[in-house]
Amino acid sequence: MPSPAPELTVVIPCFNEAERIGAALRSVFDQRGAGTFEVIVVDSSSDETAAIVRRDFPSVHLIAHASRLSAGSARNLGLREARGRKILVTDADIRVPPDWMRRMSAHLDEVDFVGGSIANGTPRSLTGTLLHLLEFFRLLPDPAAPCHGDARFVATANAGYRRAALDNRLFIDASAAEDVIFHQTLVAAGLRCRFDPGLAVMHQNKRGWRTVARHLRALGVGGYRWRASTAPAPPFSLRYPHIMVLKPFAVVGALLVGRVRSRQWRLAVEVVVLSPLLLALDAFWVAGFLRASRGVE
Repeated sequence: MPSPAPELTVVIPCFNEAERIGAALRSVFDQRGAGTFEVIVVDSSSDETAAIVRRDFPSVHLIAHASRLSAGSARNLGLREARGRKILVTDADIRVPPDWMRRMSAHLDEVDFVGGSIANGTPRSLTGTLLHLLEFFRLLPDPAAPCHGDARFVATANAGYRRAALDNRLFIDASAAEDVIFHQTLVAAGLRCRFDPGLAVMHQNKRGWRTVARHLRALGVGGYRWRASTAPAPPFSLRYPHIMVLKPFAVVGALLVGRVRSRQWRLAVEVVVLSPLLLALDAFWVAGFLRASRGVE
């Protein structure tokens, strides 16, 4: 006889995460007041990720795929197998806090989908910190800030959905911006969103100058795809893509204003000190965007 369906399902896509999947899953299982839940890992790795999950976390529902999947396709496989009434998604490079499931579930009692903020899990790495500020400048934790309903702030590193809200909707087959595009479709369908800036997970950022530069370029390509998916008319940045050379200055300005507004003075000083490097690195995002605008990815 099959076991009763759990209240919550957690879906985690993986690709070559042998060094990080153990800590990620331990943080998921170390929950307080979560009720019943299941964990689904969708793995398409060429390393030992699947073996680690089978050996150390036998209760996890492991979906092992022979060929590499994009993040969007991996999540779709997990969503298809999920049995919970509420479905939470995160990544293998994330550590969730012990009250994560309880707080996400409480939000989902009131709205259709929810997202939380993303904290820097590599504070001692210069390149990791720079990447975190650039990639998650909209998602930095701010416990004093109120919740709001802007879906642009919901990232699949820290998100949850009512099962009924998904209604057979799928992520696109992509590894960048697939979450932004997906959440646009939910809003267009009239679903209610909430972003909680005080509900933070810890992100283990990529490190190393070359690795970070490549990642930012891929994010730039994803930024172009997201804008290209908007309807009915293409935004100004697609009609005049070279305007995006100003984007690094806008990001650094937004980082500084946000930290000052929330009175996070230490972080505001950090942004000022790091601003030359932030501007230089974000040029790789711009390069990815411009390459995509020319049809070269």
